[in-house]
Amino acid sequence: MTSGPGPGRSRMDPDSRPPRDTAPATGSSRPEHTDLAPGEEPSTPGALFLSVILLMIVAGFWVIIYLRLLHR
Repeated sequence: MTSGPGPGRSRMDPDSRPPRDTAPATGSSRPEHTDLAPGEEPSTPGALFLSVILLMIVAGFWVIIYLRLLHR
């Protein structure tokens, strides 16, 4: 039988936590070190395009199944 953390304790040992001075996910905490100007939002036209394509595929599949079930 393995012993887990006690009540109210985390599984992560306090000594194994990452240091607080690690870089954020963008790679830098300073705006001048990123490709975006301060206040500028990241552009995601590729994600929107792929989402619309996926939505069209799902809608087309639904219509095909609906028509096949309607005419049997």
